[in-house]
Amino acid sequence: MFSFGTKTDPKTPKEELVEKLNEFAKLAKTIRSNITSLHGNLEFGDIADIAARKNEIQKKIEQLQKQTVETYKKYKNIDGEIDWSKYEPLATGEYAEKWEDIKKKITTEERIITNMWQGGHTHQNGPPPPTGNPHRNSTMIPPSNGEWTFEPTLKFDTTRYKLIQPFSGKYMEFLDFWDIFMDVVDKATNLSESAKFLYLKQKLDPDTKTRVEGFPASSYQEAKEDLLNYFLNPNFVKQNVLAHFRKIERVDNPRNIVKLRKLISETTSAWEKLKRAGVDDLSHEQFTDIVRGKFPQMITNNMVMMGWNVTIKEIIDTAKTVLQNNERTFLEESLHEKQPEENSCH
Repeated sequence: MFSFGTKTDPKTPKEELVEKLNEFAKLAKTIRSNITSLHGNLEFGDIADIAARKNEIQKKIEQLQKQTVETYKKYKNIDGEIDWSKYEPLATGEYAEKWEDIKKKITTEERIITNMWQGGHTHQNGPPPPTGNPHRNSTMIPPSNGEWTFEPTLKFDTTRYKLIQPFSGKYMEFLDFWDIFMDVVDKATNLSESAKFLYLKQKLDPDTKTRVEGFPASSYQEAKEDLLNYFLNPNFVKQNVLAHFRKIERVDNPRNIVKLRKLISETTSAWEKLKRAGVDDLSHEQFTDIVRGKFPQMITNNMVMMGWNVTIKEIIDTAKTVLQNNERTFLEESLHEKQPEENSCH
């Protein structure tokens, strides 16, 4: 009787995932150890060696992040809570701070070398960097092809972040929240992807937060894409904008400055949302018909008499002109009313 060895059953998807996670945990531990070691050599180490080791660690971090994202996508339907932050080397404050110290040390040394060159020193291996920095806040990028470049540095501002109103979960308010978040957090060049993801989740309502909770800490870009695909879905945006605008109160009197100004603002905001979502032409036509019924009749009548196309842009521009004229008239009338009072005092 022949024996062909022990037959092994194929691994289940859950067993494959456990094996992958164990591998990621070892890699993350090695990377953190390398960061700690490099951080300990900052004071006396050669800056060229430090920069080279930093680049090697950076590549390993990016490789691990790529692998965790691929694994998440492949096994995301498996039951069970997984703390993906365990496999993100920079997820904890201790290692994130050490990593920032390493980058800061390299940047500082680059600037010292730059100042030396700009002070009259020469370099045998390439041209000196250009004099004068085009950006007040920027990081010097060493020459890889003989040319020096500057990368703008936009530092994260905690005070501005605290002023961001948390997202309510309403479609009509998403873009207003998103534009501010992008300006304050997403553009900050001194934040890691995992830090940006953490700041994003802290500003989301509970329902929206559940959409991105399953993403690993390193999957900030994927989480952003998921939110944009959801909240800028043309059909959802169209339904919400049209439904919202049908409920808006009509302004009959063009001399009602407060209500007319508010209507112009709401129309402009809703129109921008439709454009950003890329809704179809028919939806724009439906929105235009609704908007025409919300503004004073004299505004659209004047446009028709002038032979203008009654488009959203023309309605808004015409309404702004009417608003400015009415504000000017109101101011003049207020001044005329005060003059007799002043004369009667003399």
